[in-house]
Amino acid sequence: MVLGLVAAIGFYIILGRSVSNPLDSLLPLMGAGTPLLEDDSFIAQRTLIEPLDGVEQRRLREQRQLVAELARRHIGTQLSAGESLEDLRVIQELLDKKLFSPDQTYELQSLGVALGDLMAAQLDLKWVAVVDDLGRSRALQWGDGEDLIFPITMISKRVEVDLRFRVEDLYDKAEVAVKGFRMRASGGRRLDL
Repeated sequence: MVLGLVAAIGFYIILGRSVSNPLDSLLPLMGAGTPLLEDDSFIAQRTLIEPLDGVEQRRLREQRQLVAELARRHIGTQLSAGESLEDLRVIQELLDKKLFSPDQTYELQSLGVALGDLMAAQLDLKWVAVVDDLGRSRALQWGDGEDLIFPITMISKRVEVDLRFRVEDLYDKAEVAVKGFRMRASGGRRLDL
């Protein structure tokens, strides 16, 4: 019993970013209706979503320019800035040419920006800044809630561990997630695909 409670508390702490506590219905109540783990010291900092600041906007522009130059130089084409799914092929070709080592995080994350621009244009998402206990990062937001996708690291984290993947599959996962966001249209979920 004690071990089960310890496991539940650990699970609760891991899910501490949730707006509502998924364990409230499972954990016994203390006193006059106060949940057992209502003490905020057990909960990770909640997510704050803000517009991109000037530095973040400039960094996105710089990363877009880098990928555009790489596409011209190594593929002989231009990116559509999210207007065509053909950008998926271009990003995949850049990866297939193995232009970057796993430790070239900035360049790999620049490919994630290009993927994110495509997702934003095609799936009705917008770039935002997300602040949580891990720091500040750029993400795509659906609607005005906490439905988030983090495309910038989708490519880099896979290349860093030498995982074989198709960029098109990453896009497809995001598309399925956005369909889910639309169907649910309430609550909030963070998606690190």
